[in-house]
Amino acid sequence: MDANQVSNMRLRQAGTINMLILVLLALFFIIVNVFTLTFSQFYLTAGILILIQSVFGLIKRDSTKSIFPILEQAAEYEKEKMGSEWYKYKRTGHIWSLVLGCMFVLQSVLFSDSGDSVFDLEIVLMLIIAFTVFIMINVSLIIHFRKVDQASTPSAFKGYTRKSYAAAFGIGIALGILLIFFIVSLFLP
Repeated sequence: MDANQVSNMRLRQAGTINMLILVLLALFFIIVNVFTLTFSQFYLTAGILILIQSVFGLIKRDSTKSIFPILEQAAEYEKEKMGSEWYKYKRTGHIWSLVLGCMFVLQSVLFSDSGDSVFDLEIVLMLIIAFTVFIMINVSLIIHFRKVDQASTPSAFKGYTRKSYAAAFGIGIALGILLIFFIVSLFLP
């Protein structure tokens, strides 16, 4: 694949991913505003969806199949470029999704005795969280695209999975702490 084809593929891939994110965020906002959800119901639903996605990914193993042809094409390209590290990267992502799904289900159990508080967030806070997630996903996509596209051999990816997930974990913790401080300062006088 030449540089123009890769650039075009990456642009279409990012566009598809961003459209999916926007559709999911819109569905989330609609569901939260139309239906009365408790925290327990929200965490249980999110946990089950994440568990299904992660188990499906683990069962799929090394398949690059996708319902979106551009995502399948990008997966095949990355599989070829990254070599064995692609398998580690995908498997690690699915395992972390499995852990996250289990944590959400556990949260639903913990919130089930909390008097069934209604999941109701301020619209400004929801938009800030959605915007932050959207930006973080796009930044991580750009970093990943550059690393994959600039590498010339699969050996350039040695340790890539460990480094990328360690960085993501650290950034996620820092962002979570900043978000907690922001929420506390927004709602406390």
